Amino acid sequence: MSWRSELAQLGAELATMCTFSADAMEQATTALVNADLRLAEQVISGDDRIDRLRARAEDDAYRLLSLQAPGGAGPAADRDRDPGGGEDRADG
Repeated sequence: MSWRSELAQLGAELATMCTFSADAMEQATTALVNADLRLAEQVISGDDRIDRLRARAEDDAYRLLSLQAPGGAGPAADRDRDPGGGEDRADG
């Protein structure tokens, strides 16, 4: 698969994740307004799916970026990431 087609696939994965997130936000709002505990629990249990999509998209994005970096960044791209919160470290 070419780099551009993989990038397009990543875009499609992100769009899917955004759709699931928007649906979850709508359901969470409905659960809150209606004090619907069952619906709130469904929203919470569905969060795992969004988390998996985010992790896969993040991995794909780093891999695609490493393919475009001069000399190939490879695993070094992960070196400056904070394993606890996923934020870039300023001291890296």
